[in-house]
Amino acid sequence: MYGSDALFAIVSIIIIISGILAIFIPFWVFRIRNEIIKTNKLLARLIELNGGINPDHYIIDSSAKPTKQCPKCGKANKKMDSTCIYCGTNLRNIL
Repeated sequence: MYGSDALFAIVSIIIIISGILAIFIPFWVFRIRNEIIKTNKLLARLIELNGGINPDHYIIDSSAKPTKQCPKCGKANKKMDSTCIYCGTNLRNIL
Protein backbone atom coordinates (compact mmCIF):
# COMPACT_ATOMS: atom_id res chain seq x y z
CA MET A 1 0.00 0.00 0.00
CA TYR A 2 2.75 2.42 0.90
CA GLY A 3 4.76 1.42 -2.17
CA SER A 4 2.01 2.43 -4.56
CA ASP A 5 1.69 5.85 -2.88
CA ALA A 6 5.44 6.46 -3.20
CA LEU A 7 5.36 5.45 -6.86
CA PHE A 8 2.41 7.77 -7.46
CA ALA A 9 4.30 10.64 -5.76
CA ILE A 10 7.43 10.06 -7.87
CA VAL A 11 5.42 9.92 -11.09
CA SER A 12 3.51 13.07 -10.07
CA ILE A 13 6.75 14.96 -9.37
CA ILE A 14 8.20 13.89 -12.74
CA ILE A 15 5.04 15.02 -14.54
CA ILE A 16 5.05 18.38 -12.72
CA ILE A 17 8.74 18.99 -13.54
CA SER A 18 8.24 18.04 -17.20
CA GLY A 19 5.22 20.36 -17.37
CA ILE A 20 7.23 23.28 -15.99
CA LEU A 21 10.05 22.58 -18.44
CA ALA A 22 7.56 22.32 -21.32
CA ILE A 23 6.38 25.84 -20.48
CA PHE A 24 9.83 27.46 -20.28
CA ILE A 25 11.94 25.62 -22.89
CA PRO A 26 10.31 27.35 -25.90
CA PHE A 27 11.23 30.74 -24.41
CA TRP A 28 14.88 29.70 -24.12
CA VAL A 29 14.87 28.37 -27.69
CA PHE A 30 13.32 31.56 -29.09
CA ARG A 31 15.73 33.73 -27.10
CA ILE A 32 18.75 31.86 -28.45
CA ARG A 33 17.27 31.96 -31.98
CA ASN A 34 16.74 35.72 -31.77
CA GLU A 35 20.27 36.25 -30.47
CA ILE A 36 21.69 34.25 -33.40
CA ILE A 37 19.62 36.24 -35.90
CA LYS A 38 20.77 39.52 -34.32
CA THR A 39 24.41 38.40 -34.38
CA ASN A 40 24.16 37.35 -38.04
CA LYS A 41 22.69 40.75 -38.96
CA LEU A 42 25.51 42.49 -37.10
CA LEU A 43 28.17 40.38 -38.83
CA ALA A 44 26.55 40.97 -42.24
CA ARG A 45 26.60 44.72 -41.55
CA LEU A 46 30.28 44.57 -40.54
CA ILE A 47 31.13 42.69 -43.74
CA GLU A 48 29.19 45.28 -45.73
CA LEU A 49 31.02 48.15 -44.03
CA ASN A 50 34.34 46.42 -44.65
CA GLY A 51 33.72 46.38 -48.39
CA GLY A 52 31.67 43.26 -48.75
CA ILE A 53 32.56 39.91 -50.18
CA ASN A 54 33.42 40.20 -53.84
CA PRO A 55 33.91 36.81 -55.50
CA ASP A 56 35.39 38.54 -58.56
CA HIS A 57 38.29 39.66 -56.36
CA TYR A 58 39.64 36.10 -56.32
CA ILE A 59 39.51 35.56 -60.09
CA ILE A 60 42.92 35.78 -61.75
CA ASP A 61 42.87 38.16 -64.69
CA SER A 62 44.65 36.63 -67.68
CA SER A 63 45.01 40.03 -69.36
CA ALA A 64 47.16 41.40 -66.53
CA LYS A 65 50.59 42.66 -67.52
CA PRO A 66 53.65 41.06 -65.89
CA THR A 67 54.93 43.09 -62.95
CA LYS A 68 57.67 43.09 -60.34
CA GLN A 69 56.86 43.80 -56.73
CA CYS A 70 59.10 46.20 -54.85
CA PRO A 71 60.57 44.54 -51.73
CA LYS A 72 60.66 47.85 -49.85
CA CYS A 73 57.23 49.41 -50.47
CA GLY A 74 55.37 46.38 -51.89
CA LYS A 75 53.96 48.22 -54.91
CA ALA A 76 53.81 46.70 -58.39
CA ASN A 77 56.10 48.03 -61.12
CA LYS A 78 56.41 47.21 -64.80
CA LYS A 79 58.58 44.19 -65.56
CA MET A 80 61.07 46.32 -67.54
CA ASP A 81 61.55 48.96 -64.79
CA SER A 82 64.97 48.90 -63.15
CA THR A 83 63.93 51.05 -60.18
CA CYS A 84 60.69 51.33 -58.25
CA ILE A 85 58.67 54.28 -59.53
CA TYR A 86 57.26 54.86 -56.03
CA CYS A 87 60.28 54.68 -53.71
CA GLY A 88 63.29 54.40 -56.05
CA THR A 89 64.52 51.00 -54.83
CA ASN A 90 66.74 49.06 -57.24
CA LEU A 91 64.73 46.26 -58.92
CA ARG A 92 67.44 44.81 -61.19
CA ASN A 93 68.02 41.69 -59.06
CA ILE A 94 64.31 40.85 -58.76
CA LEU A 95 62.90 38.33 -61.22
